[in-house]
Amino acid sequence: MEYPSEFDAPGVRLRAYRDEDTAGVLAIGRDPETIRYTPGASGDRDAEAVRTWIRVHSRSRWAEGRYDYAAADPQTDEFLGSGYLRVTARWASGEIGYLVRPTARRRGVATAMTRALADLGFARGLRRIELRTMWENVNSQRVALAAGFRREAELRAALPGDSGHSHDVIVWSRLAADDGARVPPLLPPLPAGALSDGVVTLRGVGPGDAAAVRALVGPDGGWGAPPGHDLVTWCARSPARWLAGERADLLVLDAPTGAPVGLLALDRWEPAAGHAVLCAAAVPQERRQGDGARAVALLAAWAFSAGAARLAAVAAADDIAWQRVLSGAGFQPQGRLAAFLPRPGGAWADAFSYALLPSYQSAAG
Repeated sequence: MEYPSEFDAPGVRLRAYRDEDTAGVLAIGRDPETIRYTPGASGDRDAEAVRTWIRVHSRSRWAEGRYDYAAADPQTDEFLGSGYLRVTARWASGEIGYLVRPTARRRGVATAMTRALADLGFARGLRRIELRTMWENVNSQRVALAAGFRREAELRAALPGDSGHSHDVIVWSRLAADDGARVPPLLPPLPAGALSDGVVTLRGVGPGDAAAVRALVGPDGGWGAPPGHDLVTWCARSPARWLAGERADLLVLDAPTGAPVGLLALDRWEPAAGHAVLCAAAVPQERRQGDGARAVALLAAWAFSAGAARLAAVAAADDIAWQRVLSGAGFQPQGRLAAFLPRPGGAWADAFSYALLPSYQSAAG
């Protein structure tokens, strides 16, 4: 079935490239974010090379089942980005890719482009379309959700990188039978990106936090935070784990100074069951244990507002500091768990289980 050379869709026009798009294509190719998340992008193409690609290569791919489009403003025809739909006719499937001009970002261009290309493919008989994103590219993952795609799998070492390094990627898919509605994240974001009571602040762990996390958890890691050099990758991937509903890792900061004083996590988030597990990789030191209780109470209140009905926690029998933090935030002991937590050398330690319900927190507050 024929694919159109130009068509309008909600929020975007998809058309053939033109010579006047050269500056925009160059801006995309030289953008650090594009280079970071696009294997093979080096930023060294010049204007003449781009013009050659526009005149020859962007159209020659159509014979190979790859349909390249320039994304433009439907009113002004201003160049906004690039997109493609690669079709595998044998399997009635496709793959979408997109890049947005830096000056056009945060305007919904990528989502509009992705929806337009998906609708085009499904209208021509495709049954399944994929997106692939790097773990660290959370903005692109948000586009996938907004365009109705669902997180499906991880492909290890699927994209070649520099110096022999390969990148893991996340696969997202949408089927022709799907309604295409925006897929809400399982674990919602924090309001305004953080929680604070003026004494402590909680914000999500992200790229650049490896040094702070290492100082808090020590060289051996713990509670999901790995030891040593893996912390760099672990921190960089934390926003994607949050978006997927796998786990929310949060730094506890001293609100007046912004200094990290603790590390909490909300794990095993199960919206259907209304259940989540609260973990601590590091709690504030003895003189600041009141701050730890404050941080846990803030996180618990947000979790309840996001749909949790019950929070669970576990404290090693000899971890008095964490037990005091949990009690200070309103958690109630549920019982002793024999040989529950692993210890170095193959040993196992007893632990206490705790639970918090909204009624407990109200009574404690």
